[in-house]
Amino acid sequence: MRWNDVATALLHLWWILILHSLSVEGVGGIFELKLKSFSNPFGVDDSSVCCNNTVWNSGVGADKRDKINSGLISSTTSECICSKIKFRICVKHYQVSVDPEPPCYIGETVTNEAYDGNQIQLGSIFSYEFNFRWPGTFSLIIEAWQQQELNQQQHNQQLEERRRNGSQRLITRMAIQQFLDVGTEWRDRVWSGRNNQTFNFDYRVRRRGPVS
Repeated sequence: MRWNDVATALLHLWWILILHSLSVEGVGGIFELKLKSFSNPFGVDDSSVCCNNTVWNSGVGADKRDKINSGLISSTTSECICSKIKFRICVKHYQVSVDPEPPCYIGETVTNEAYDGNQIQLGSIFSYEFNFRWPGTFSLIIEAWQQQELNQQQHNQQLEERRRNGSQRLITRMAIQQFLDVGTEWRDRVWSGRNNQTFNFDYRVRRRGPVS
């Protein structure tokens, strides 16, 4: 076993012990995430490849991206349109270098509904109850995946990826860590990634029970 694997296992064990030591009857709360929208103006995946399987980084694609960035043409003129988009949310303990892989100690969700388009309005609220004293910090991963069917050649080339993720294609991944106190007010944030992809979301941690 590599040292990195040992260190990761020890970190996970440490976090479990911390949660166990802090677990007290009546102590706990709810982490809530309101995912409002996702924008992917160029219609490309995490490798800058068009969702229609056209290479965006070459030829007219790169020229068009430069024109969009400079405001010469509208992003709505892009021929790259994403479809069958699902979102994954993972909330876990604070990590200096955020690992997007499970376990997600606070909560994890993959949306049932698949969305089409480069501008997606959501408004969904995801709630995760926990039974420990809130430590004041957390890590949050939000991912957009495109569900796709691969031909035989693509299947062979991407077999290892398919074993890990199934027939999915990563559009973008946000991985952040935050300080957050318990309260009823929402905090808003807009995250921007490569190729101008953005997540617009609110989040909070509150005590159990009705919100006044």
